[in-house]
Amino acid sequence: MGTVLLFHENQDMTVLEDIPEEIYVQLKENAGSDSCSCKVNGRTMILPPFHFAVWQEQMDWDFGY
Repeated sequence: MGTVLLFHENQDMTVLEDIPEEIYVQLKENAGSDSCSCKVNGRTMILPPFHFAVWQEQMDWDFGY
């Protein structure tokens, strides 16, 4: 499990916590597409378009997002 950071064209960022690495791989493959969805904990998430994704196994939260 890790944290996924999705970076959008307008420089916004979406943070998804407790994501399996397999889901990250799926998200990374869909970077740059017009639509993307993934299933996490039995729920389907529809995500806005993003340019690239980063996966971090252990995020240091001392400095916040």
